[in-house]
Amino acid sequence: MALRETTQEQMDNGFIPVIKNPTLSKRLVIENLNSILDLLEQGNDGESPYLAAERISRLIEDIDNDKLKPGSL
Repeated sequence: MALRETTQEQMDNGFIPVIKNPTLSKRLVIENLNSILDLLEQGNDGESPYLAAERISRLIEDIDNDKLKPGSL
């Protein structure tokens, strides 16, 4: 059996974890982080920290769901 076939078989059986594309768009991540920073700097209205936390959760979801891969708008 060739190495490629052995590796594919191990991935299919769960011995080797399948890794998603780890590449992110630096521009999109920076845009998201800047908007979170703006919310935290406002901070006087009492609602900004909650909005920032919500934005962070959404950023984490987007990263997990590969929505920030290079070439995305």
